[in-house]
Amino acid sequence: MQFDFMFWASSVAACISLTGAYLNANKKWYSFVVWAAANLFWLVYDFSVGAYFQSALFATYLAMNVYGLYCWKFCKNNEIDDVPSSCTVSCDDKNAIIKSLKTSGVEVTVIAKAMNLSEAEILKI
Repeated sequence: MQFDFMFWASSVAACISLTGAYLNANKKWYSFVVWAAANLFWLVYDFSVGAYFQSALFATYLAMNVYGLYCWKFCKNNEIDDVPSSCTVSCDDKNAIIKSLKTSGVEVTVIAKAMNLSEAEILKI
């Protein structure tokens, strides 16, 4: 039986990707680091097998990991004074998000907690 390096390497990378998804779902900042490692592997792997567009996709994901980690570091607790402008959501965007959530049937209490607003503020929108 011959050892297939690419099979095992891609299997490990798939596990790393799933770990990154799990950490991200649990709001762990280091999920960006785990995702970056997986995306870097997939970028190189896809390039080596000639899947250049897929490789470009994972390069974009890698850049988004770096950006996400940057925003996570500077966008703490929605403190607007400390948030770089690239990480903020405008009032119009926030209102549109709230309206969309309300029309989707999401409870006002859930939206209020997620948006760090009172229920009365949510009901006004």
